[in-house]
Amino acid sequence: IKENYQRKVAVIGTPADAIERIEELVEQSGGVGTLVLLGHEWARPEATRKSLSLFAEEVIPHFKGTLKAPQASFAWVD
Repeated sequence: IKENYQRKVAVIGTPADAIERIEELVEQSGGVGTLVLLGHEWARPEATRKSLSLFAEEVIPHFKGTLKAPQASFAWVD
């Protein structure tokens, strides 16, 4: 573990904040195949829907195509 490692278990912020954190996780781990979104009833339903919409429309497309190399590797082995 790096000396300056900060434990960040959640992202609260903008889609850009989420992209930045996911990129950090990819860098630290060497690759991420699955993300798990955790939902709570802490926010109003409309706010939760907006958050999930922003994630789907802005964060997920940023990572489109990043699994091509692992998928090609799995196909080659199969």
